[in-house]
Amino acid sequence: MNVSKLQLLVCSFAVLLTYHAATAQDAEDPRYGTGYNSSYDYSVNPGVYSGYGYGRYGGGHASTAEEGMARGMADVIRSRGQASVDYAQAATESERARRAYLENRNFAISSFVENRAIRDEFRKKQSDAKKEKLAAYIKSREYQPLSSSDFYEPTGKINWPIGLMHPHDEKGRKEIEELFAKRAEEGTLPPEDYIRLNKLLNLWVYHVEDHSGDFSASEVTRSVRFLRRLEKMVKGDYQ
Repeated sequence: MNVSKLQLLVCSFAVLLTYHAATAQDAEDPRYGTGYNSSYDYSVNPGVYSGYGYGRYGGGHASTAEEGMARGMADVIRSRGQASVDYAQAATESERARRAYLENRNFAISSFVENRAIRDEFRKKQSDAKKEKLAAYIKSREYQPLSSSDFYEPTGKINWPIGLMHPHDEKGRKEIEELFAKRAEEGTLPPEDYIRLNKLLNLWVYHVEDHSGDFSASEVTRSVRFLRRLEKMVKGDYQ
């Protein structure tokens, strides 16, 4: 019972202290930090503490129809100006892209032409080299005139290679020797003898390989070339 009374006394004392502290401090106007007093005359500066709009910087007012229209026109003009700027920038970028495309295309064309010219020149050089090589080969295969040890021009004596000394060819060989001796003596041959000599030489060329079993391949080749050189010499009499 005594404890309850003591607790009630302490609580009453705490309430009394709280009330005394509250009444000792002036209340503040929550808006402006001044001491709040119900008797404060707010009409002293009504322009700062009353109204609406921009608060303590002055009272605002509603926009008129003319002002709204002016602002709308300004927005339209500003939008059109920005659109013009954007269009100009887009046109500039488009022109720049077009020029870059043309430059790249011209570069590609010039590169193609140059590469083709280089390729054509290379092919021409290759072709010329092949032609020169072929000409050299043909020249090497040409039938050169017989030396005096192979054919003695003043008498028409022929020194036959071994591949043309087969006994089976003796008849044709003697006939050819007689015609060349006649040529050496008379300086030329009549047309019928020329035709006969040319025919004998050609036939013999195609029959040389008949004796390939008796002679080496190089000897057969030498024999064919020997007959062709005789033929060329005779043809020279009528060219």
